Amino acid sequence: MKINEISKLTQVNAETIRMYREKGLLKPQRNPENGYYEYGMQDIVSIFMIRKLRGNNFSLKTIQKMYTNEQIPKLIEEFEQEEANARAEILRLQNKIEMLRIEKQHLLECFHADYEVAQLQSNDTKYDFYDFAENPDKKTAKWLKHSNSCTISIYIPSETLSENLPGQIPVKIGIGSYGTIMQRMDLPVMNHMIVCPPGLYLTVMLRMTQLDYIEKEQLEPLQNYAKEHHMRFVSDTTAYLMNVDIQQNPPVFIFRVRIQVEEVSPMPAE
Repeated sequence: MKINEISKLTQVNAETIRMYREKGLLKPQRNPENGYYEYGMQDIVSIFMIRKLRGNNFSLKTIQKMYTNEQIPKLIEEFEQEEANARAEILRLQNKIEMLRIEKQHLLECFHADYEVAQLQSNDTKYDFYDFAENPDKKTAKWLKHSNSCTISIYIPSETLSENLPGQIPVKIGIGSYGTIMQRMDLPVMNHMIVCPPGLYLTVMLRMTQLDYIEKEQLEPLQNYAKEHHMRFVSDTTAYLMNVDIQQNPPVFIFRVRIQVEEVSPMPAE
């Protein structure tokens, strides 16, 4: 059977079959008359086996190792390793799904204009930290290793909004994540983290071209809204990066500010 014939029969293209042969996974015989490779039933069976393993994400390197080792314990080790790899991939995909769910929910809650304040009921605890450069310990390293599961955040001390705002409010850049994701990724809670527990929040979208300060005018709507609705701030202020507008020069970083509030009784009129 010529290579095009076995390709048509097995539904594996000729280039792939040729690669399998070059890697020693197929052993067709050469026709002594014309030098062409002649493929037989043993090659068909081998191709079906390779397709089964490749279909389950076994690498060719792993298949080569399996094909050159007939010892059952060694083969079991290979399958156990692939099982562990698959479980790790499942965990990665579960984390991706959870992150997509959270980010999508945030976007759904952002259908209000820039600097327009809205109320938000948060049901998950958010943990942020802002000194990863100053504290390069093992816990911090574990967080940085999984930064793809984190949000990028900015931090404003809560007392800032409780006072008269200066013209420019210094901020810090950090990373963080949500309790559900942290638990799945086994990310540690650290003493120096800013914790945003479930509860009622005020939120506002803002745009920044500088990442070391926020202009007073961008945070004043939060102060005014809280005053008008008889609320007081009860947590530190955090914001997470929603998007980057690279069409602008310099780029514009679009953050969503969140600060926990509680309702207070209005002062009685004199």
